[in-house]
Amino acid sequence: MSVSYKEVMKKIIQEKENGVITSKEITELGIHRSVLKDFVQSGEIYQYRRGIYVKSDAWEDEFFLLQLKYERGIFSHETALYLLGYSDRCPCKFTMTFPQGYNCHSLKSENVIVKKALKENYEL
Repeated sequence: MSVSYKEVMKKIIQEKENGVITSKEITELGIHRSVLKDFVQSGEIYQYRRGIYVKSDAWEDEFFLLQLKYERGIFSHETALYLLGYSDRCPCKFTMTFPQGYNCHSLKSENVIVKKALKENYEL
């Protein structure tokens, strides 16, 4: 492994305001994913979920990380009320709406209540 890749990786991690980096971002920069593994082993980052890595000293924003993992999901119901400031109670479970037909099997392990919307209504 090239030292320059490690230096580039360190710079990328330091510049991230939210402390989150994805394997997709690394691949797009032409860096092999094995570099991520080295940084996980060194303790500089940890793997939050498959393809999502967080800086070890970063604050873990569960809303941001869920949105990053499930890009098609829209925070809705009580979760949306909380995010928009209409409720002062942080929801115990997040509620996300997905288009009808979206495969939500991986959400069973998450702290998420899944709602479905017709595709034409989902776009609204």
